[in-house]
Amino acid sequence: MELFHYPTAKHRRTQTPPTFSNYRSFKPHLRKEFHRTCVYCTMPDCLQSQDSFGVDHYKPKARFPAAVTEYGNLFYACNSCNRRKGEFWPTERQLDDGHFIPNPCDHVMFQHLRSKPDGTIVDHTNAGRWAIELLDLNDPNVVAYRKGILAAIRMARQTRSKCETALQKLTVQLDAAPQGHDVSPILEKVRELEAGLKDAETALRWSTCCDQRGTDQRGTGLAITHVCVQDLT
Repeated sequence: MELFHYPTAKHRRTQTPPTFSNYRSFKPHLRKEFHRTCVYCTMPDCLQSQDSFGVDHYKPKARFPAAVTEYGNLFYACNSCNRRKGEFWPTERQLDDGHFIPNPCDHVMFQHLRSKPDGTIVDHTNAGRWAIELLDLNDPNVVAYRKGILAAIRMARQTRSKCETALQKLTVQLDAAPQGHDVSPILEKVRELEAGLKDAETALRWSTCCDQRGTDQRGTGLAITHVCVQDLT
């Protein structure tokens, strides 16, 4: 799934952790369950750190003490969304008005919330609007951060495409080179393009949290080196 995009289908839980007396022990299982991403704002933990994420109780602890360690009530969320959500639980009137916070197991998130290329999140239902307001999903600093990450991804994809095209052209030149012709300048360009392609691929793997080792890679992909392909071909 694309970075910051909301799922288009309900999530079916895949993890079967043992019973824990401390809800915090569920965090590694929830992290895997929800693909290292906050279920509310879609921020992946590889862009922050694992310490910036925790266990969210969809039904708040104070009002539903029996559900404190029920795995089906627990979600992976960033500390900001968790804190803003707090002990909120909708009244009957609020439910009738659609003033509740959707979650990916009980609701199709994409029907309520959509991410835009400019880093903002827009609502498509009253529940989506309520979530944006209560969780402050369009905090200006967060929007600017998401926008910068998305721009870096677009740059990496453009760089990858240009490098691949340029490498194809250089391959044709190498194949057409006469016997004994000095091809070292072409080979040097190939090496530079391959390095640029590798940088772009690394940035894309990082930005989409494809590294499944669980390592904290903050800063790895933001400094994407721009390869000037025109100078290499």
